[in-house]
Amino acid sequence: MMKFFLIILISFITACSSVYQSKFDEQIPASSYVGRGTNSGPMLIGALGATGLAVGIAIDQGIAKDFDASIKSHQPSFHIRIQDSLNTLFLGKPFSIEKISFTGVRGNDDLVDANVTFTSEDDEIEHQFELRNIDFNKLKTTPIFWQELELSILEKIKK
Repeated sequence: MMKFFLIILISFITACSSVYQSKFDEQIPASSYVGRGTNSGPMLIGALGATGLAVGIAIDQGIAKDFDASIKSHQPSFHIRIQDSLNTLFLGKPFSIEKISFTGVRGNDDLVDANVTFTSEDDEIEHQFELRNIDFNKLKTTPIFWQELELSILEKIKK
């Protein structure tokens, strides 16, 4: 009887450890941002000519770099949680963030929308998550990007 119990126990333990988990690639692509700089472009063009447009684009690129720095600095706190949450959507396949794009909310410079695209390693599965009305300043200094992304993922899983 004891042998039977041990065989069942060993089978149960090895079966649970053999379930494949998705692996979330830790590389984060550079994000893009369209907002404050681009929106001020027409004024800058009026003041600086064609150079004004380039200045507006450079402003947005600088803002995107600030967002990237914050995202990367807070990633370790959320990496495993995001991986575990997305495991069900990617059916055990390795996946990564393909694209992160930020857009300033029209009419409110203090808010940003984000679109995050995840793809499986073999490009068979793709999931997009829209994050709405994120505080611009918090996005530069806090883990709000990861918090909002996690909420968006959990909402999609519930559906």
